[in-house]
Amino acid sequence: MAKVSEIIEPYFSHDISSRQDRNIILLLDEMGYEGYGLWWAVVEFMHRNQLKVGEERLIAGKDNAEKVKKILNDFDLFRIEDDEYVSDRILRNINKQKEKSKQASNAAKAKHNLAALKSAHIEVFGNEPVLNDDEVKTYLNYCNKIPDLKDKLCDLLYTTQKLKFENNSDFIGSVNWLLQKNNLSKMLTGGLGNLRSWQKHKDYIAKQNQPKGLTDDEPQFDIDAVGTQGEAIELIMQHSTYSAKNDIMTVHPPYKDLIDKFDLSRNELKKMKAEREANNA
Repeated sequence: MAKVSEIIEPYFSHDISSRQDRNIILLLDEMGYEGYGLWWAVVEFMHRNQLKVGEERLIAGKDNAEKVKKILNDFDLFRIEDDEYVSDRILRNINKQKEKSKQASNAAKAKHNLAALKSAHIEVFGNEPVLNDDEVKTYLNYCNKIPDLKDKLCDLLYTTQKLKFENNSDFIGSVNWLLQKNNLSKMLTGGLGNLRSWQKHKDYIAKQNQPKGLTDDEPQFDIDAVGTQGEAIELIMQHSTYSAKNDIMTVHPPYKDLIDKFDLSRNELKKMKAEREANNA
């Protein structure tokens, strides 16, 4: 079956050497420029439609059907496959258009994916990503393999930012590290721990920026949003009370789990809280 163009562009390649084609010369010699014009009418029609044997009148009406039939059958410009007229010239044009359309689509998709990464990086890290050509290629390959990667970018970048390695105390998470080797794949499959939620972190930060005065019955906050021991200590200091009379420190329930998560010393925390209370007195 003949191919029909799927391209929406309202034009196709009109090569300027068509009149030097041996078969076109023969067509001109026998049918003149009327035949040449009818040939181009056939070409235009077949870029958009299949033309079956017996449908020649579709090109220029029934009065010209025999002339069109002669052009289609007598000059080796077309052949018949499965009762349809086929032109190698038209097939080449259609394939060229499809390839051009595919390249344009891929370029637009790549631009969209890179814009999504830029937006996520600015949101999480506060600046634009700086990638080399290999890192860009790696990222775009991941986008092609993982359709919903765009929706996970903030979580991936935030998790990367919070990563800590016992054997590498100088490690600083970055998008460049994420795109090295198979780090991104490992993170998505849980090989580097659970993926952190950027949205939960934002909600947590928003909550912390609200006026203080939390009560014991407030909802639990996202403990996974607290990434360092220093952050945990500050939260415990903010959301605890100390009685100098009884030498008792009371931590609001939502924050008690931080003590176990970061293996903090309750005595050290109580001492720190007592010192702060004394300094503020």
